[in-house]
Amino acid sequence: MKQKVKLDEARFIEKRGLKSRARTGTPRFIVIHHAMCASPACTYGTLKKRGLSTHYEVDKDGSIIEYVDPMEVAFHSRGKNVNAKSIGIDITGKGGETTAAQRKSLQALVTRLCQAFSIPQIVAPDGVKFKDGAGEIINLGIGIVRHRNVRNTACPGDFPMNILGPTTDAPLQATFTPKDTQEKNKLKDKVGLGVGGDDKKHADEMAKAGGRFISKFTTFFKEHPDFSFEKFYKDLAKYVEGGIKAALPDYGRDYVFGAEHFNAWNMLQTLKGNLLKEHKNIYSGWREFLNEKDNDELWINWNE
Repeated sequence: MKQKVKLDEARFIEKRGLKSRARTGTPRFIVIHHAMCASPACTYGTLKKRGLSTHYEVDKDGSIIEYVDPMEVAFHSRGKNVNAKSIGIDITGKGGETTAAQRKSLQALVTRLCQAFSIPQIVAPDGVKFKDGAGEIINLGIGIVRHRNVRNTACPGDFPMNILGPTTDAPLQATFTPKDTQEKNKLKDKVGLGVGGDDKKHADEMAKAGGRFISKFTTFFKEHPDFSFEKFYKDLAKYVEGGIKAALPDYGRDYVFGAEHFNAWNMLQTLKGNLLKEHKNIYSGWREFLNEKDNDELWINWNE
């Protein structure tokens, strides 16, 4: 069954001809790509030549091109059942160079698709690979992922995924490769010697966050411009039982953001979220109590 996605926010164009097949069931999540092409014509030609496809492309002027109906399978990624369970959306150009019109149209498109197919409008955190494919993403209640969450790629570059929805607070785990460990140790030595911001690549990180990020997590820094190492460490000491030592057992307070820091950050968001829910429940209980009290007093006064 075909599914029409109506959008009043942007020009909507249908263009068929790319590879697709029938889908069993409905799509369960969305994968965001950047096309690395200057125009939709370039994207279409490249995909056609390679025997690949995507469902949508969002152009620089905000136009949305539908190449494949969302109730059909497009061939935009690899990974276990990823294509079978997902909708692929490409952004014309590079992810870090999107226009305001592009971002607005992409937000509208993602929101509409999430509503149409009951997809959770929850974004996967950066730096996590879903090795078990679609099943893992669906089980975690995640509805929007980067291409690099499922493949070894940089796609969709520096696109600000946070505009598409809140990041999940599920306890996800990132892991270190030997290359990551080598890079982290090198940065740790530099920061420890007081030369953490001596190179252009990390100067901005040192100035704004007070520490440095290994290559795999530079996008995290860009997506969380208010991140501060000092506040992060204070929050760990405040919210985590056992403090920094328990949250960062291997590297501790070294001012270098890697997998261990990322896992601790996810844990911290979960703890803060649970605390907020507890406070809301307490406030809700008090409101109910006060409302009942007001009603009782009103009844008493009325009967006097």
